[in-house]
Amino acid sequence: MLIELRQVERSFLRGRSVVPGLRSTSLMICPGEFVAILGPSGSGKSTLLNLMGLLDRPTAGALLLDGADCAKLDHNKLALIRNRRIGLVFRAYHPLPRQTVIDNVELPLTYAGVRRAERRRRASEAIERVKLAHRIHHLPALLSGGEQQRAAIARAIVSSPDVLLRTSRLAHWTA
Repeated sequence: MLIELRQVERSFLRGRSVVPGLRSTSLMICPGEFVAILGPSGSGKSTLLNLMGLLDRPTAGALLLDGADCAKLDHNKLALIRNRRIGLVFRAYHPLPRQTVIDNVELPLTYAGVRRAERRRRASEAIERVKLAHRIHHLPALLSGGEQQRAAIARAIVSSPDVLLRTSRLAHWTA
């Protein structure tokens, strides 16, 4: 099992009230699986993704990655696991505005201590995989929304993560 959640809960304190963000959720994801999490606004999708991406901690339950419970790890260990094993593509992409596409894509490798030549090679390969090589030296402001999204995907896959998480807001239209 790559990811396993056992009776995971996440509550938030709002003033004097405790607001449930995620109620008793169990989930198992095996290596190679593609999973979509769907639900109405306020149902806990983002909370669940933040927990699976190790950006947040559960209030209760166990959150396992390859059988190891990550729920109680300190911030430094969580950051190390995120950097090496989890690729995150956020809805807003979060590029560094004064850095080129290649500089943005190689950022996770910089934090991982990968040497510059290897970072450049791997970042270039990731950029080619998302069909963005023609924009490799452009700043994010010069990219279209779709190109910014592909740059964010390249940044998320550059370290060959075990898990790739992508948030998305799908419009729902009714006539």
